[in-house]
Amino acid sequence: MAPLRSVLCLASLITLVTPCGAFLRPHRRFAESRRTALSSDVELPMPELVLPQAGEDVFHRVESTAFGSKLTVSLGSASGLEEPLVFETGKIGRQANGAVMLSVGGTVLYATACADKGPQDIDFAPLRVDYLERMSSAGKTKGGFIKREGRPTEAEILTARIIDRPLRPMMAKGWTHETQVLVWLLSYDGKVNPEALAVCASSAALAISDVPMRSNVAAVSVEADADGTLRVFAPRADEDAKEMLQMTLAGTEDYVLMIEGAANFVPEEEMIKAVEYAQSQVKIIAGAIGDWAQQTGRPKTVDTLRETPKLLKELLDKEFGEQATAALAHEDKDAQSKAISQLDEAVKAFFVLTDSDKAESAAARGPSPVASDGGSERFDEELSQSPAPLDGEANTPSDLEPVELPDIEEELLIEDNDAADEGKVPAADVKTISTGAARSDVLFEKTYVQSAIKNLLCDRLRKLVIDTGKRSDSRSPDEVRPLSMEVGFLPMVHGSALFTRGETQSLATCTVGDASAEQRVESVDGMGNRRFYLHYSFPPCSVGEVGRTGAPGRRELGHGNLAERAIAPAMPSAGAWPYTTRVESLITESCGSSSMASVCGGSLALLHAGVPLKSGNVAGIAMGMLLPNEGEEGEPVILSDILGIEDALGTMDFKTAGTRQGVSTFQLDIKCEGLSLDVMRRALEQAREGRLRILDAMDDVQASPSPSMHPSVSQIIVFRVSVDSIGKLIGPGGKTVNAFIADYELENIHVEGDGEVQILGHDTEKMEAAKAAILELIGEDGTGEKPQDPSVPGPDTKVPEVGTVLRSATIVAVKNFGCFVDVDPDQGLQGLILTKDLDTGYVRSPPETFREGDVIAAKVLGVSAQSGRLLVSRKAVMEEEGAEAHKLPDDGREMPFKSNPNGRGRKSRQPDGEKREKSPTGLKKKQPPKS
Repeated sequence: MAPLRSVLCLASLITLVTPCGAFLRPHRRFAESRRTALSSDVELPMPELVLPQAGEDVFHRVESTAFGSKLTVSLGSASGLEEPLVFETGKIGRQANGAVMLSVGGTVLYATACADKGPQDIDFAPLRVDYLERMSSAGKTKGGFIKREGRPTEAEILTARIIDRPLRPMMAKGWTHETQVLVWLLSYDGKVNPEALAVCASSAALAISDVPMRSNVAAVSVEADADGTLRVFAPRADEDAKEMLQMTLAGTEDYVLMIEGAANFVPEEEMIKAVEYAQSQVKIIAGAIGDWAQQTGRPKTVDTLRETPKLLKELLDKEFGEQATAALAHEDKDAQSKAISQLDEAVKAFFVLTDSDKAESAAARGPSPVASDGGSERFDEELSQSPAPLDGEANTPSDLEPVELPDIEEELLIEDNDAADEGKVPAADVKTISTGAARSDVLFEKTYVQSAIKNLLCDRLRKLVIDTGKRSDSRSPDEVRPLSMEVGFLPMVHGSALFTRGETQSLATCTVGDASAEQRVESVDGMGNRRFYLHYSFPPCSVGEVGRTGAPGRRELGHGNLAERAIAPAMPSAGAWPYTTRVESLITESCGSSSMASVCGGSLALLHAGVPLKSGNVAGIAMGMLLPNEGEEGEPVILSDILGIEDALGTMDFKTAGTRQGVSTFQLDIKCEGLSLDVMRRALEQAREGRLRILDAMDDVQASPSPSMHPSVSQIIVFRVSVDSIGKLIGPGGKTVNAFIADYELENIHVEGDGEVQILGHDTEKMEAAKAAILELIGEDGTGEKPQDPSVPGPDTKVPEVGTVLRSATIVAVKNFGCFVDVDPDQGLQGLILTKDLDTGYVRSPPETFREGDVIAAKVLGVSAQSGRLLVSRKAVMEEEGAEAHKLPDDGREMPFKSNPNGRGRKSRQPDGEKREKSPTGLKKKQPPKS
């Protein structure tokens, strides 16, 4: 099993299959405003994309500076980017192999590239990329107790993957120096998206360093407004854009290498337009970086490149080619793994130069006979007498003619004749291959052999598909693996689904909650809340291995973000679905495309939980591609729903997800240059056909939201209060809001800073009663608009003169602090009589003494300088005209006292001396009617 894992790990290191929160950023997270825009319940007509035309202001210029060199690149005003890209080197970071400062307006990034002095004995490029956003770049300090930036955030990890994916395949073949790229966001003005700029800065740092690259790389972020207009490097916190499509594309001057994006169910043809435009912008930047590197860059270190000898490839294909084809032809994953492991062991035993071989060779021939490229002639008499090389030449294995070796007897013991006829080897009949020759006459270093084994498997996999029209599991190139799915798999969770596609399986669950369950995210753009998020877990047991568990790694974060972005556009708006929604995907089996299985399983779990997805189910599929070797002719073979081995050995990993209407997310990784737009069109069309087949199967299981939610899900009532009333609702230390929760037996009351209030509970009547009580307390109607106080005169209101006596003032409202009376009904003007001005006696409680509709006389005192209210006084009229003339009717109401029965102080008591019962919410409790 170990050799197969080494092959798969090798492929994963060569190309990082990545992912993304929601979008809190264009390709890996969205600010809540963007998420809302992409989750609107209003179906907008899909406009055609408008491609900007290149103008005369597109140029690049290389200049010398006092410290080094500067490159200025202008994409033109039509691109939507007003400021040019300015690359500088030579001023800071002079000890790094390459250091670049990239500025666009007020946004500045610093990128460095460093490599170890010597190569490592490995068969892949050891590249590490780290991206750091300093909070100080936006004039902020990190929240929480620890202020120093520590471990990278999820957003920074996703950006680092964006940088890594196009750079890794463009490193020179045979480069094994440990290489590190570091990027810092030092200054951020919020006007451009720094993520694609980080790719450009990293590429420029590598271009001017001594690290050899196959081609120069650049990237742009392209985003479409609601009217379809495209622009590059748009701000990631812009609320007006991102309603249709957003994409980060990286590539060279001629080819696409990486795409990461999301869309509001855009048709495939429109997406191709965006790709075409993005590639045209990448070509400008990549070409400019190339010109700058030629004038400024260091000489490349090419003398340590370790390319696999051509002789080894020829010998390996001759001796083990058929065995490799037979190993790949196994339909069962375990049988295939076992066969590849046997192949790996046999090849290494046959070709690898061991330490004992080196010692024996040194003793027989003196100084090291090992050739510079890793080949070593076995010191037999025939090869030792080969003619001496000419001046300036060397007898390296790549220069030698193929050697005639003894025939190798290969015997595959196949008991099943039908399987033999089809070229398939049943799992139970896998036998060890016996060979007549123990060792090759020409031996090679282990790293060369490991690389050659992978190349052999790649070649034979493509040959298998072309020759037979079938893949290793007997599927045709455009066929999807068998599907199986089930909802309601777990009884106590809000929503669950088990999605199985071939040997890939996802156990997805959905949990809904109130606003307190939102994921808070802190970045240089500020604080944000994610109402929908997806967590992806890939335990080692899913592939039958032993490994660590715990905090998610980079791969898990990337895959989870990709699945989240696929479903996010289908999520209903906050008005239609007030719940915070969390989806978890636990991968229980894996043999390729577990992130797309998470999309399918997550969609089914959401519908099972009752979430009203706007466009029904969302499905995803992973596409692969097999290209001929360099220098060979042949059409690329596009594969649908790729297996793990096809992902590891193939050239392309292209994931798309969406509905029947269009694409919601897409991700492309290419391991070499060579993907044209025509090939991408074919891949997208084939992916669409596969996606529709998967959607058909999903709709047969759960096509619409469940009619009722799980009994454990709380009901939610949402309304708004004015921001000024939040403090009154919450109360000191949360006393008032907690009293509401206790009085009405609620689960929770959540109050947002913008005035949104969520009441959670299981009894709808009590929840409605709590809402009514809250609105009564604050005196509002639930719309969030604070009503105009009729006792506060407006600028055009005619206010009665001070001293005017109102003879027939009707009481319209009675409060604990006084009464409101009509002053001028035509103007809607009221006046406030405070408790102290209600009577010449002592009024203990205005609601106990006065009634709405009472007609009284009151004197205008004027407008309060503090509250702005018009104050009037009944007491002033009584003092002037006598109390008896204005006596209240004796109809059972509490009459004013001649003096405070409780003496001085604010605490009042009932006339009988007992304490008066008061509701903790501040509302007067209803008293039983008097007999």
